Amino acid sequence: MKSHGRVAYQVSHTFHRGVLIALIAVAPAFASAGWAADERAKTAGAETGPLTVANPGFEEGAKGWPEASFKRFESLVEVDRQQAHSGNVCLRITSRRGTENAWLPQSVEGIQGGATYALRTWVKGDAKTVPSLAALKIEFLTAQGERRSTRGVRRQPVLTGQWEQIEVTARADDDAARAGIILQLFGNGTVWFDDVELIKVAPPGIMITPERQAISAGKDRVLKLRIGLPKPWEEQDDPPLKFTVARVGGKSSYKPTVNLSRVDARSFDAELGLPSVTVGEYSIKCALPGGPPPGACKLFVPLQKRRPKNLSDEGAFVADGDPFFPIGLCHVGPADYARVAKQGFNCVQGTAQVDLSSFGRALNAALDSGLKVDVPLYLGGQVKANLPTSVTKLQRYNRHLAVLSWKIIDQPARRSETADEVPGAYRELRGADPVHALTVSVAAPSQYALWAGFCDSLQVSAYPIPSQPLTLVADRVSAAREVLEPWQNLTVLLQAGWQSDPMNQPTFAQARVMLYLALISGARGVYWYAYRDPGWDLAKTPLWGRFKEINQETEFLAKPLMLGAEAPGVQVESDAEELRWLARTHDGKTFVLLANPSTRAINVTITPGVAVGAAPCLRGTTTELLDGTVSLKLQALGAETVMLRKSTAVKPDNAPAGNPKDGAAGPPPGEKPPAAPAG
Repeated sequence: MKSHGRVAYQVSHTFHRGVLIALIAVAPAFASAGWAADERAKTAGAETGPLTVANPGFEEGAKGWPEASFKRFESLVEVDRQQAHSGNVCLRITSRRGTENAWLPQSVEGIQGGATYALRTWVKGDAKTVPSLAALKIEFLTAQGERRSTRGVRRQPVLTGQWEQIEVTARADDDAARAGIILQLFGNGTVWFDDVELIKVAPPGIMITPERQAISAGKDRVLKLRIGLPKPWEEQDDPPLKFTVARVGGKSSYKPTVNLSRVDARSFDAELGLPSVTVGEYSIKCALPGGPPPGACKLFVPLQKRRPKNLSDEGAFVADGDPFFPIGLCHVGPADYARVAKQGFNCVQGTAQVDLSSFGRALNAALDSGLKVDVPLYLGGQVKANLPTSVTKLQRYNRHLAVLSWKIIDQPARRSETADEVPGAYRELRGADPVHALTVSVAAPSQYALWAGFCDSLQVSAYPIPSQPLTLVADRVSAAREVLEPWQNLTVLLQAGWQSDPMNQPTFAQARVMLYLALISGARGVYWYAYRDPGWDLAKTPLWGRFKEINQETEFLAKPLMLGAEAPGVQVESDAEELRWLARTHDGKTFVLLANPSTRAINVTITPGVAVGAAPCLRGTTTELLDGTVSLKLQALGAETVMLRKSTAVKPDNAPAGNPKDGAAGPPPGEKPPAAPAG
């Protein structure tokens, strides 16, 4: 679901060797008048060449590669002194379950923004096992270490027991100063790596941002782009940039009308007039005659009528004829379905499988445990390559009662080798199953608007712990809600933790506040990350014993959220700006959800707008009803639901019982309350 703080993923196409030679040959030309001849002469000798990779052949053991990765993937990532492409040593990465996805990174300095780099290595697979996927990745970072993008990823099936060289090429972001290079294994088996190289293969060229964007179909559309030149343009007149627009898969192209305005010496805003665009994909190129390598970007035009049958007008899932609020868990295998269902989860992110019989058995296991499944279709990070199998899955299993949705891709912006395949895959998958929602998960808010056009349910990841404020959850969910259609589902991915050293699991109080922040901001589904990860088992952590409480509370609040209506007459005030709240009416009551993400207790006053006779709290917080207003103190990192109604009953029907010790919702009758974690 996410990058785990690791070096993340995104992919670019690999250049053929002839194309690389051509790029290198023309790169020093820079004949445009905007750059002086003496400047060209100074830089021509340093246009390409290798960068320093520490211990590239592992002859010095693990030196130069992070010790933490060897520790995290103990026995999965090891130096092998029995195999080698050259010398006497290489790296071995192994998978036992096929789900560990073990990886080894290294940071390389000396990256030039805008330049193109090739990461190469020699790989060998185990001829006795099924083919494995050896992966190479390049991530670009600023001088301060801020991640910019992962533009280069290649997953190469290793088919034989012979050494072969694989390569991935990527263009650095304009402000990149260093690169993270990653060696990784996907799937079962063993892959050996040796003789790693990172080479600058082309100088900076024209940069177009955004790389991808979507606009609606129609005539007389205007497309806005930012054009970045690798060096200042010194002429008074604007550069004679040439733009070309071509439909992907089409046979012709045209030159759009262009309105160019200067931003600074290297940047220009361009408005392209497009006479007509229809559903599909377009490639846009920008060139400067006699200048640097040209730039390119993609334009996508989404389907217009595409709402699936299992989403309501308000963006709620519909399952078995009733509104359904996903309370999900990621990275769960079929063997653990019954266990997680007992903790109150009603949904899981499934496992990616090629074999249809195994896939069917996994769905049956979920159904037997009372779980719905968000089915991932991106085995090995692939989209188009998996499409024939994916379409067959949809056609064969679209009536299976365990299927809730089909997931096209996780974090498309970090997988640029497959990101451009998502729009076309969405159209084909929508045609194969018009009933179930298609999902995409996205981390960066800047990407929400683009990918909202190619999914029915947008899954937004928000993982604030340990370095971000908890309000990150509310900010991301709110930003996503603004770009979605009313019928589109918005599900939030919250962190349950995925590493124990250092522990990044929220406390019980933090988990509840994050949940409330998400619900208040518009989430209509929640998944927790993760049940299992390398070196991680959620069931062995402090939070696991209290997840039933969290899930019971989520289930109770789901009804007013999905079936209720806004309560415009309600007003809420507090002595702290941090308070977030939402009021919904349902079944004759008004539910006021309150979240205090700060580390101090705050005073809250609720003005119902109508006369009420009682204002009990879901979790037992004491309220005072006086002169038509409700007052309460909300503890630090506290979350509460106040129920405004005419009845004087204190506890709502079917509400989770309160725990007098800590205000937590208690277990069902007959079960011993779980012990609260220390702290």
